[in-house]
Amino acid sequence: MRRKSSKRSEKVCIIGAGPVGLAWGRALNRIGCKISCVISRKLSHAKRLAKDVGAAEASNRIEKCCGSTIVLLCVPDHAIKEVSDQLLNVHFTSSRVVVAHCSGSRSSVLLESLKSNTSAVLSVASAHPMQTFPRKLMYTDTWDPIRDICFGLEGDIAAKTRLRNLIKALHCRSITISPDSKALYHMGGVIVSNFLHANYHAARKLYKGIGINASQTRLVLGPILFETLRNILSNPSSIMLTGPASRGDHKLLGLQSSEIKKALPTYQRAFVALTAYCRLLSEETR
Repeated sequence: MRRKSSKRSEKVCIIGAGPVGLAWGRALNRIGCKISCVISRKLSHAKRLAKDVGAAEASNRIEKCCGSTIVLLCVPDHAIKEVSDQLLNVHFTSSRVVVAHCSGSRSSVLLESLKSNTSAVLSVASAHPMQTFPRKLMYTDTWDPIRDICFGLEGDIAAKTRLRNLIKALHCRSITISPDSKALYHMGGVIVSNFLHANYHAARKLYKGIGINASQTRLVLGPILFETLRNILSNPSSIMLTGPASRGDHKLLGLQSSEIKKALPTYQRAFVALTAYCRLLSEETR
């Protein structure tokens, strides 16, 4: 007798109708996984997300997740404990239920109290999708960011096993993170995503100051940005810095720092700190 695939046997409830909840919903809908319910404080938000991802029901009542086998908390970090406390009073109809939050920096310890819910055997975990989820892109036709990404898993063995199967069905990968390492794990994503945005924004402002507009900036910086990413991803163990920091050109670095201070003073301290770090990397790899 053939065993049902995890994507068909699980019934997933999504709590939270923001970008992460929508991304999960679109990814699950794409592989044919049953989304039993979408729950949000604002019923209108739950209905919109449910309609988009083909969920069976939309609600603003937490008890509507009772028929689910996996409950995903796609809510802000500060709301995880509150939602967990509300789930304590839910009478689940399935015998074994997984509850997981999607925070990158908080551990599944926030959900431990759920195990006192006697209506089912509850296992808890955190399942963080390492991806960027800009709210401005929500509900655009092509927005489907949970593709070929990696999830950081942490929590009970039973919960991690079932979540790992679901993640595999999404054609994504997962790694196990220890609870006390989550903050640093999440910081890695912040550094390569948010800091990249900040650096590009600073470069764009510099160019604007010398008469190069936004579209011209993309033409100028696009190729070097993509080539740098290719170098990093194709040679992950190598540092291939170029420019004055890698050459040890202190005179040019000093000039650049002075020019940055005049043109973009709010970025000058960041420029000095990043330059110092690049110099250290160059010295280590010589």
